[in-house]
Amino acid sequence: MPIDLGKQYLGLSPAHLETVLGKVNVIIHNAWRVDFTWSLDSYEEYYLKSVRELINLSSLSPLQPRVAFVSSVSSAQEWAAVFPDSPVIEATFESYQVSSPLGYGQSKHIAERALAMASVACNIPVTILRLGQVAGPTDPNRVGSKWSTDEWIPSLAAISKVLKLIPDDIPPIDWVPVDLASRAIVELALLGDDGCQELPPLKVFNIVNPRLSDWSTFVAAMHRRLTHDGMEAGVYRQVPLSEWVGALIRADPAMMPDSIAKSSTKILPFFQLLVETAARGVALHPKFETENAVESSKTMQRMTRVDEELICQWLEQWGI
Repeated sequence: MPIDLGKQYLGLSPAHLETVLGKVNVIIHNAWRVDFTWSLDSYEEYYLKSVRELINLSSLSPLQPRVAFVSSVSSAQEWAAVFPDSPVIEATFESYQVSSPLGYGQSKHIAERALAMASVACNIPVTILRLGQVAGPTDPNRVGSKWSTDEWIPSLAAISKVLKLIPDDIPPIDWVPVDLASRAIVELALLGDDGCQELPPLKVFNIVNPRLSDWSTFVAAMHRRLTHDGMEAGVYRQVPLSEWVGALIRADPAMMPDSIAKSSTKILPFFQLLVETAARGVALHPKFETENAVESSKTMQRMTRVDEELICQWLEQWGI
């Protein structure tokens, strides 16, 4: 059924609205633009309004459908600056200071807070799924399965190949392959839907890989692929992220393929934020608690670390 996130009742027709109010018991909201150049105001009229409309729909329905909101770890990007000695909890936050200073993370944080308040004030069932970096598929040979080259990790890999530099101080890898992320989201969103388990009105889960890999795993995969392409791996120097970002800023876009030049412009604010964060002595990426998610999701329980072989398959998909 067609919807419009910026309109009342999501722009549903009267017939479709009647169907939603009478038959739907879970609504998964995963429609959010990822754009690190957008300010918080850019998200207000369309995306944040959609959260308010979902709250309205749930409160109007006699079934009171659970709203499962796919949030982002960006909502807690600055956690380590506020709570340096503890991981990000699987709960809602009292401080806005923990969110990313970029509009994307701020909008996710505000959406979480609005849903939490609605759950308390109106007893609306809410599940917040704080999703980490979604990686490529575990089976890259499946038709249509590819990690989008517009995202920051594929962009970093493509830019590194052009610059002949690879940052060596990125945080450990807690990425979740896309097929496993989708399964975990469904399992956690539908938790208790079978009537076998009674859930509290508000549940929060951190969906990041509970088994970490060191960033050196990615660097090793890059060297392996570049050598495989007939290039000497030693030509590609490992440097601090700050030096890598400086080289990107100084690079001539005319000397880059058009697609890489375009993606580098879009993703640069994110990399600059990482450098500024590190300069303040704050961890670039906080550690996240996953105990509740692991306990409640079979997919999270079985998730394995991202290894070099899998990264090499993704690099091959990106043409690296």
